[in-house]
Amino acid sequence: MIEFPRLHKPCKPSKVFQNPLFQAREWQRGLKDGKYESQGDIARQCGTTQPHVSQILALLDLAPEVVEILTNLGPALERPLVSQKKLRVLTKLPPRKQKEQLKKLLATKGLYPLEVR
Repeated sequence: MIEFPRLHKPCKPSKVFQNPLFQAREWQRGLKDGKYESQGDIARQCGTTQPHVSQILALLDLAPEVVEILTNLGPALERPLVSQKKLRVLTKLPPRKQKEQLKKLLATKGLYPLEVR
C-alpha cells in the first residue's frame, strides 16, 4: 500500500472556555424555571459541588457595570480570560473597586479598554 505524505496537520478542535457569568445565569434560570430544585440539585446534575455552584451564582451580585463588561465578553471564550476563581474575589469588594480590579485583570489579558460588541 502506498502512503502519501500529509500536506497539512489535522485540525484540532479549539477549546472553548465558558464565561462564568453566563453559567451563573443559566443555573439561575434553571432554578427559576424548575429545572433544578436547589443548588445541591444543580451540583448533582452538573457533577460539581454545592459550594462551587454557590460561588458561581454569587457572580450575579456583582456591580452592574462589572456585569455589563463581563456580558460583553460573550458566553464562550477562546481562552480563559476570566475565571470563577478570579471573579469570586470581586464579589467581596465594593462596586467601584470591583470595576477597577476587573479592568486590571482584563488589562493583563490585553483586553482593556474593552471594545463592546
